[in-house]
Amino acid sequence: MKQFGDTVEELERWGWSTERIQTELAPSREVFATSSFMRRCQRWPRGYAGDFETIEYLAAGVSYSIPGTIGWHFEDIILHSPMAQQHRNKLDHQAKEIAQAVLRSRNARVLSVACGGCLDWASATPCLENFAGEIVLNDFEPDALALAATRLRAATCQIRLEPGNILRVSKRLTRCPPFNLVIAGGLFDYLSDKAIILLLRSVHEDLLVPSGVLLFTNLAKGNPWRTLMGHGSNWSLNERTEGQIRELCRDASIPQSAVFVKREATGLAILTRIVKVER
Repeated sequence: MKQFGDTVEELERWGWSTERIQTELAPSREVFATSSFMRRCQRWPRGYAGDFETIEYLAAGVSYSIPGTIGWHFEDIILHSPMAQQHRNKLDHQAKEIAQAVLRSRNARVLSVACGGCLDWASATPCLENFAGEIVLNDFEPDALALAATRLRAATCQIRLEPGNILRVSKRLTRCPPFNLVIAGGLFDYLSDKAIILLLRSVHEDLLVPSGVLLFTNLAKGNPWRTLMGHGSNWSLNERTEGQIRELCRDASIPQSAVFVKREATGLAILTRIVKVER
C-alpha cells in the first residue's frame, strides 16, 4: 500500500492524469478490489461516491471480505486506519452538538443536510424524549432518507423529510421558521468553493436563528490516505486548509469572529463551527 502511494505521487509529479495512473496501476487496483470495501469504492454501486451505505460500512468497521485473504487484510488495515477513525470522530462530534441543541431547548429546530442514514443521531436519540421541536432531514438519496427516518422515528415523530439538492432545498426552507442548529457533516468534501459559498451564505443569513449554530466538516490537505482513496479506489475528495475554510466563510459574508475551526483527534479532518452573531 505504501509503495502504491509512493508510485502515484511520483506519477503525479510527472504530470500524469488520474485516468492514465489508474490504467498503469490496474493490476494493483485489481488486488485492492479483492477487499469488499475497496471494490465498493471502485464501483460505487449506487452511482455516486460516498453513498450512505459505504459510510455505514466505514463507520461500523466490520469486514465483509473473506477472512485470511489478502483482501481481508487490506480491509482490516483500512477499517482500522486513522482515515476511518476520523469519520467516526466526526460523527461523535456531530452527535454531541445535536444533543446539546435539543437539551438546551425542547422546541429546537434542527436541520441535517446530506444526512445519509443519520448515524450522527444514533447516540443522540435518548435526548429526544419529550422533544417538541422539529428535525428536518435532507438528502438527495431516497433510500438514505428512508433509513434516517426509521432511525429517528423510533425516538420521536417530530421529523420532516426534505429530499433533494440542498442548494435548491435551502430556498424552500427560507419560508419556514429558522433553525437552532444546522449540521452539514462531510458534504463540503464534495462541493466546489462556489457552491460552498452559496450554501454558507444561505444558511447563515436565512436559515439560522440569532446565536444559531452551523457545523460542518472538511478533510484537511495533506491527507496521507489521499492516493489510496483517489487511485486505489475512486474516492476523490476536495481537501482544504483552515485558511481556505476561513476564506470561504469570509466570501460568504460571515464575520471571522463567528467562525471556530479545529481538527478532530486524528488531525485528518477540520471541524468548523459557526455561531450566528446577534444583530
